[in-house]
Amino acid sequence: MADASVIGFLYQYKWHILAATLVAYVASTCVYRRFFHPLAKVPGPFLPAVTKLYQSYYNGRYYLEVEKLHQQYGPIVRITPDEVHLTDPANYEKINYVGTKYSKPPNYYNALCVPNSTFGTPPNDIHRIRRGALNPMFSRQKVLELEGIVQQKARKVCARMQAGVDKNEPVDLHHAFRAVSVDVISDFAFGECYNFLDKDDIGANFFAMARGIGPALWAFQQFPSLQSLALKTPPWMAPYLSTPLGYVTGMQMECVRQIEGVKANIEQGKSLGRQTIFTTLLDEENKPDAYQIPTTWQLKDEAYSVLVAAADTTGNAMTVAAFNVLNNPEIYQKLVAELEGAFPNPNAALPFVELEKLPYLTGVIKEGLRLSFGVIGRLPRVVPSPGATFNDHFLPAGTVVSMSSWMMHRDTSVFGPEPMKFEPARWTGPIEKVRRLDANMVPFGRGTRQCVGMPLAYAELYVTLGTLFRRFPRGLKVWNTTEETMRDYEDFFSSYHPHSRKDEWFRACMEKSGQRGAPEYG
Repeated sequence: MADASVIGFLYQYKWHILAATLVAYVASTCVYRRFFHPLAKVPGPFLPAVTKLYQSYYNGRYYLEVEKLHQQYGPIVRITPDEVHLTDPANYEKINYVGTKYSKPPNYYNALCVPNSTFGTPPNDIHRIRRGALNPMFSRQKVLELEGIVQQKARKVCARMQAGVDKNEPVDLHHAFRAVSVDVISDFAFGECYNFLDKDDIGANFFAMARGIGPALWAFQQFPSLQSLALKTPPWMAPYLSTPLGYVTGMQMECVRQIEGVKANIEQGKSLGRQTIFTTLLDEENKPDAYQIPTTWQLKDEAYSVLVAAADTTGNAMTVAAFNVLNNPEIYQKLVAELEGAFPNPNAALPFVELEKLPYLTGVIKEGLRLSFGVIGRLPRVVPSPGATFNDHFLPAGTVVSMSSWMMHRDTSVFGPEPMKFEPARWTGPIEKVRRLDANMVPFGRGTRQCVGMPLAYAELYVTLGTLFRRFPRGLKVWNTTEETMRDYEDFFSSYHPHSRKDEWFRACMEKSGQRGAPEYG
């Protein structure tokens, strides 16, 4: 009888009991994470210590909140239940060095939907194998061999600029610079250039897809099981369920198409007369012993990774650099004077190896990289065994620790009281001073996990910007873009200017009173 009463009571109040159990579980979890967790003594507020929902609430603006937390709590702050963020530049070298034992946290990087790519590989041993197979196509030697591809894209940017000058219309450099990067990398990767610089929209639809992937990052990081379910959605259905999910699956299918095209060319004996990234990855010769030829579905992650990286980081650095040059007549004049002195013939091709010797142009490019930030938020890593001490706080093995270019590139102790000021001359001082600035520059990361595409990115930056400003030595100006909009970013791993209207993108035009006789460049 007693047993029946108990069962009856449990049945009658089952929802109350379930609710009470849930409340007790949440409360006990919060108490543990805040007061008894191994990171409990790391400074920081209550909410990020107990739930990742705090980070998700800020979405693409969390990097700004993290900065505020550092201003309140100091150089080490707990920003999620299992992650600590640091600001002391000396800590960057402790984490990111060649041969580092700090790996990538799977939960964070898997949310980028490229687990089989070199970039997205969490374990260091597997990363080493994949990186070894990829390195040859991104070496400086290979970039110099294929520099003609970059030169061709730079000429197309100038041709578009000239067409705008002739029609007295502004030119969309925001998308043109991104198109340079994607046209180059698609040629490098597949031997099939996307030719966005030849299209009317300069690839704007593609870039909207690449940008649209971003919001999925935070959702998938917060709910990993949701990602697993979402990525099983048929590609045709995905856009109807979620716009960002549609962009993710759309990009995946585009990458599968490209890989299958490369494989078909290999099987049919078609050759470009040169290696591409994916003919190299599909070639069994000259590979590490542990390397296995990936499947199409695995390789599509590599393609996805290089395309999205090209669409965002290098193009944005060119945008930031060009905007600030045109927005400051003194900088514009100094840059042109240097280019004219080095290259008297305005129509000659400007070799990368000669351009990189120019100190003021180098300053312009470094400021563009510094203030575009690359990955503006954070690059988290997992503390290896047996743990590590940062700023007098011991972090046990398995703790996620991170730093960000947003704070490294704006350190007032290094870059002065106005770190957001675009000042190329800061890079032309004594070598000791420049080295001190370089120590805080991490647009490509550092160490074993440094961006593999850095040599190619520098070639694109020098050749495109050098060529553009040599061809148009006067009269160009910013059109309908403000300094405030160019300093405003959203963090969807890559940094994006949060514009919504077409005319808010960075554009340039020729001043009506300026000289319109820039040399033709077809």
